[in-house]
Amino acid sequence: MNKILVAMGVGLLVALASPHPLLAADIANLPGEPPIYRIEVHYLKPGAGPSYEAAVKGLIAALKGANINLPTWDFSVVRGDHDVYMTIDPSERWADLDRFDSDGEAAMKSLGPSLEQFHHDARAALLRESDLFIETEPANSDPGAIGENGLNLLHADVFHAASPRAVATDLRAIQKIYRGAHSPVSCRFYRAVTGDDLPMIILLRSAPDHTRYLEDAQLSELNQTNVEALLLDARRNSRKAEMMDLTVRPDLSYHVKLSP
Repeated sequence: MNKILVAMGVGLLVALASPHPLLAADIANLPGEPPIYRIEVHYLKPGAGPSYEAAVKGLIAALKGANINLPTWDFSVVRGDHDVYMTIDPSERWADLDRFDSDGEAAMKSLGPSLEQFHHDARAALLRESDLFIETEPANSDPGAIGENGLNLLHADVFHAASPRAVATDLRAIQKIYRGAHSPVSCRFYRAVTGDDLPMIILLRSAPDHTRYLEDAQLSELNQTNVEALLLDARRNSRKAEMMDLTVRPDLSYHVKLSP
């Protein structure tokens, strides 16, 4: 959706994803996680959530109707608290970012008045927005892009690191604990490479839903104690730390097959 908002001048995530969690066999057949994401954070005016969602749903209907299959138009939308929405755009390579303008022009030509209506309605709902790029550390144990792998509850710990090396060491140790316990909870590690208040390092733990997140951790009491101690140490080595729960909204997301 970044290409839409750029066209609006504010600069700031095939068919719709299934609203049901993927089966284990489906997850096993997913491609590896892409190396780059652009994340756009949309802060809405108070109470503007329903109108914003209606605008995005109208856009998705137009995208499907026009059969838009441009890689830079693959996005998932997640919702946080207090009318905050995030659009997550995966990219297979940095060079794909050069396609934003040309793909945007092609989409605008195909969508016509539908895109103009989205521009109007989305602008009316937005209070402010920001964006950042994050790089991943893909692993075979964590296939699929954020928002497209059936893990629709995202628990994010965000660290604005004073000592990036110390924070990264703590978070990798947490990731190792989850993987060593063979936990069904996905535990991923990301670095922001653009954005405000860098350096920023993110630990993302995700599950199909909140109940599964609580039930499926499969960590022993000792491991859980160690995770909490490592999180505390990461906070001590940060200028600021934030924690948030995000929910993937498949009904506000549009996916195309990314280029191999």
